[in-house]
Amino acid sequence: MPTLNIVLDERTRDALREFARREVRDPRGQAIVIIRKELERQGYLSAEPQSQPARAVEGASNANGN
Repeated sequence: MPTLNIVLDERTRDALREFARREVRDPRGQAIVIIRKELERQGYLSAEPQSQPARAVEGASNANGN
């Protein structure tokens, strides 16, 4: 699977972590869900019927939690 690195400021990173925690998801998985939903909303990506949101592996983040 191709990868894309995104640099976030601390405030945005913290908000993503909190959002992911509330959704019981790894922050990387939460970012995938957010990006996919917005691409669908904007019409760049067709919605998958009954798709399950991606969940990244919990231990996949680096020491900084990024």
